[in-house]
Amino acid sequence: MLVEARDTISSSSSPTSSRRRRRIAARDYPFGELITRGWLRASHRPLDLQHCTEMVPYHSHCDPQPLTPNEIYKFRDQLEPMAYLIKQRHVSGLEIVNGDSPGQRALWPHYYRPDKVGSDQHPHAAAHPSK
Repeated sequence: MLVEARDTISSSSSPTSSRRRRRIAARDYPFGELITRGWLRASHRPLDLQHCTEMVPYHSHCDPQPLTPNEIYKFRDQLEPMAYLIKQRHVSGLEIVNGDSPGQRALWPHYYRPDKVGSDQHPHAAAHPSK
């Protein structure tokens, strides 16, 4: 079983953005099987460093901090634990999106409020490396 946590750098036009990450395995990416997913309400990004480990970030959710629109932030979020064998000649892809696609909502249906709609940016530069 693998637990995956990653640092990502992004900004949003919405102060209450929610982040969704999906790991997909496919022969013809992006059309493939959902392996796992994770999510983080961006305003709940502060980490509780006493409870974090290298692979499992811990967010206490007791100090929500809305985003300043279009300011760049570092997020540490986690995908759900998984055990998955990626087939030969298939690839694994990671998607970072502001919301789930309708085709993937079956297990976690939710209402996506209008105040959460925004535009996210994921800069790719030496000054802002994602890991």
